[in-house]
Amino acid sequence: MNSSFSEKPSRAHVIKNQSQTPLFKLFGGKLRSQITCERCNYKSDTFDETFTLPVQLSAGSGEATLGQALKEFCSVDSLTKNNKYLCPMCKSKQNATKRTSINQAPRILIFTIKRFDPFGRKIQTKIRYPIALNAKAHMDQAVDGKVPL
Repeated sequence: MNSSFSEKPSRAHVIKNQSQTPLFKLFGGKLRSQITCERCNYKSDTFDETFTLPVQLSAGSGEATLGQALKEFCSVDSLTKNNKYLCPMCKSKQNATKRTSINQAPRILIFTIKRFDPFGRKIQTKIRYPIALNAKAHMDQAVDGKVPL
């Protein structure tokens, strides 16, 4: 028996090396979540490795497209009222915006389509999807305005 397989690797080792696996190289990508303080314009970036991109369908619209769902996933959310952002520069809770974008696209992108509303009811919306999807508009560089679309 090969001694390299005799022990289970530590969780830290697996997490550190998961981006080197053949599976991650094919299906793995990275998302960026960026929060911007509306008072001082401080930007906080968080990066998460992922195998899927979870998109939500709008209830009651009858029909949707995968492009619309991706646009909604990457849209700007406002952090206000009870959900304010604790800005490290202002050292207080401030109104802010939050946006998710694709930092590193995988070779093969898998979408997880959320088909249930928060109350557990199935969303009956039909979804249309293209043979090929151009996600360029949802990449970091496009969101930051560094490359033309």
